[in-house]
Amino acid sequence: AAWANTVLQNFGLDGFSVNDDAEFHFARKCNLGATRATGDILIFLNDDVQLLTNGWIGDVVSLLSEADVASVGGMLLNTDGTVQSCGDRVGQGSADHYVPDPIPSNVGDPMQRYVADHETCSITGAFLCCKKSIFWRLGGFSLTFPNSYQDVDFCLRAQAEKLRCLIAPRIRLLHFESSSRDPTVDEATLWSLRTFHSPKIHELDQFQLWRYQKIQVPILSISGLRRLRSNVYQKVRLHIKKFIRYVWRKPRNRFPQVIR
Repeated sequence: AAWANTVLQNFGLDGFSVNDDAEFHFARKCNLGATRATGDILIFLNDDVQLLTNGWIGDVVSLLSEADVASVGGMLLNTDGTVQSCGDRVGQGSADHYVPDPIPSNVGDPMQRYVADHETCSITGAFLCCKKSIFWRLGGFSLTFPNSYQDVDFCLRAQAEKLRCLIAPRIRLLHFESSSRDPTVDEATLWSLRTFHSPKIHELDQFQLWRYQKIQVPILSISGLRRLRSNVYQKVRLHIKKFIRYVWRKPRNRFPQVIR
């Protein structure tokens, strides 16, 4: 703590450092910081992130001023300048970064999500901003997810309370992801996410991000088999609807009152 406080003083920064246990536990560390924070807005920012946008605080405060907004995030870039995450896509048994286009100067998808502020399934914890009152109302980050998916779990719980999670793509950050730890997700953590948030996590996401980013998973895996099952189910439904429309032809009864 003494060394960290010295760094703050050398750079003329206000604030103070907080000590935690040596074992890495992302959720616990964030919750500890939130208990010591004195402001109304919490900003969770990884130590492997470099902000590239000036004046981003104003955007965050403006979006969080809406009563039904739980959290705000930005667009994360890889070290080679490609898009790493513009929100997260959650559904069909998985949760991953939403990257419909690797080039950040493009519009992203037909909804222009690389340009416009928009609602998303989840926001990565590398840069997640929220009101402190809402953070504690939702119970903070769950300790069930120590180092992975605590951000996804938090956002899904927020949406269950009819709150929104927003991405402001103008806020851009360089993220040296997992440069200081092993990013591998253990099966127990993944099982917990699927169990706690079933059936929502197994459905198609409500923002239709699945239309613009295909899931890349090994076919001979649990996730791959679930993805295959979902695809087969969707295609069978589509063909059944087409067949019914073909064999059961009848005049379309549109706007009967106007015609009369």
